[in-house]
Amino acid sequence: MNFELLYKFQSVNINSLSALSNQDVWFANQKSFNDPFEGIHKLEESCKDSEIINLGVTSIVESKGLSHSEALEIVTGVFNEKPESFRKDMIDFAYEINQKLWEYAKACGVLSLSSDIPGDERSHVCNMLMWSHYGDALRGFCLQFNGPELYESLSELNQDSKFAWAKMDYDTNPRTIRLASGADYNNFDYLKALQIKHEQWLYECELRIFSNGVGLKRFSKEALRAVYIGEKMPLNEELLLIEIVERQYPNADIFKVKLESDSFAIRIGRKRKKSLE
Repeated sequence: MNFELLYKFQSVNINSLSALSNQDVWFANQKSFNDPFEGIHKLEESCKDSEIINLGVTSIVESKGLSHSEALEIVTGVFNEKPESFRKDMIDFAYEINQKLWEYAKACGVLSLSSDIPGDERSHVCNMLMWSHYGDALRGFCLQFNGPELYESLSELNQDSKFAWAKMDYDTNPRTIRLASGADYNNFDYLKALQIKHEQWLYECELRIFSNGVGLKRFSKEALRAVYIGEKMPLNEELLLIEIVERQYPNADIFKVKLESDSFAIRIGRKRKKSLE
């Protein structure tokens, strides 16, 4: 992982505080995301003859347990004898595989994080849009993680889960997926469709960690480097949050995030002992 610092903006609620107290992060289902175009993709339905044959080989190997060379010989003979009907059958088969691959991708758990903006010396904590959209308009908080330590600890502390990470791409066009790619069950094109968003989301500078299931996943205390508290957070919630951080993450710094009074900017003040600047 090349991203040294990663950020998670959150509102204050029983779920966010409980997860933080238990050293957990929530891997969400794609259906719960706020982007209505999440996972959108174009399906290229045209198939070359060679791709039709590959689909046939996949079908035969799967159903009859033949070797690749044995299946290829059978499929080639059937294709040469009845090309049109065989093509139709294989296209139907391809749709079935693609549906399974898409369902698998949608069932994966996703931890959405933000990284610092390349070429911008300011911390991503100064991103006013992130505070507005995810940090409850400065009534919430932001967790700062060491990216490599977070990822490594997830793998180490959740042995029943698998993880992968990907930087989000931003474009005006969705991902194109070839129907014939279903000939390979290890194809990750549908997961890649969850790694692209419209360029209007560019301000997030998002990085995603994928898991083979949704739910809470444990991370190490050392992975959390700092907590940033929005200035509009109610005092009782602020004190509770500070208590959790000081008890569970003694090495993590705590900062108060405030609006500058005379400009469109955010100021970060450092916490000293029990009082906030």
